[in-house]
Amino acid sequence: MRTNTDNGSELRAGGHALRDAELRARCRASGLRVTGQRLAVYRALAADPSHPTVDAVYASLQSQMPSLSRATVYRILESLEREKLIRRVSTTAGGTRFDANLVPHQHLVCRVCGRIADFSAPWLARRAVHAVPGFVVEDLDIRIVGRCTGCRETSVRRHPKPSRTRGKNPKRRT
Repeated sequence: MRTNTDNGSELRAGGHALRDAELRARCRASGLRVTGQRLAVYRALAADPSHPTVDAVYASLQSQMPSLSRATVYRILESLEREKLIRRVSTTAGGTRFDANLVPHQHLVCRVCGRIADFSAPWLARRAVHAVPGFVVEDLDIRIVGRCTGCRETSVRRHPKPSRTRGKNPKRRT
């Protein structure tokens, strides 16, 4: 959901992204300049619940900001992550995607199509944190890897369950 953020409205459905005024204040507090490009990159990321790549963020802004380069988008995302204003989400293929949702949550990652979805299991996070004696946990990044509904259904259609006669010694025809 894209909205006019001059009035402080939220950038992502559910209110998990920073409001424009809060983003500006946190950028200034961390020494990052508040530029139109930085705001546009953050807004594009916050409006995309798919956890986009640098290329996807760049593509979404290219028509609005033709002078914006892919390298600039990358540097902006890196700086926002460094200041903990966004999160990096790793994929099963080793790629990097980004998330503006800073509320503690986990990610469901489809190993077939690469889709990433937010998932909230607070009990999982608490159990993992308390299970580390003698260590101060500063961040917790849990990925749950499997197959999304679409890929699971496709797999079932392509590879139906074996018939009941498979594995038995059927009588040979002569």
